Amino acid sequence: MQEIRSYEQPTRIANAPPFIKGVVNLRGVGVPTIDLRLKLGCASVEYNSFTVVVELNVHGRVVGAVVDCVSEGLELAGDKIKPAPQLQLSVDACFITGIGTVQGSRDEGERMLILMDIEGLMSAPRPAEPAVPRGDLSSPAKPVLLKSAPRPAEPAVPRGDLSSP
Repeated sequence: MQEIRSYEQPTRIANAPPFIKGVVNLRGVGVPTIDLRLKLGCASVEYNSFTVVVELNVHGRVVGAVVDCVSEGLELAGDKIKPAPQLQLSVDACFITGIGTVQGSRDEGERMLILMDIEGLMSAPRPAEPAVPRGDLSSPAKPVLLKSAPRPAEPAVPRGDLSSP
């Protein structure tokens, strides 16, 4: 994760898949912007004042990921990461790399966080399709993840008409 920015309307790219929202100019560089909800096959929502773009370095390139909101970035120690569960459901869990645990407030107790292979997800040609197999997850690398706060109720901010070029 490089930085977190407020959402700005990207310039659309003709014939791009729906999850690619377009490109934005970030310090003179065209940065592709991807809606993670759509990339993960989730329903679309109206963007609002909590919607942000997380700038990521994916295979040496900067990519923007549109997310509902971010409350903080965390670094987890290896002992706080458990292996990804083996799901026998219709859910595509190929990008889940593990489950992290963090101590929440006194009222929350311990919280579980889903860790994802963001490089694999962002490199996949279509939503929920792995581009490459997951690597060795037993390495001592300390993944950085984003903790999402519950989405507060707020009137939606119109995104504009995206049906015209």
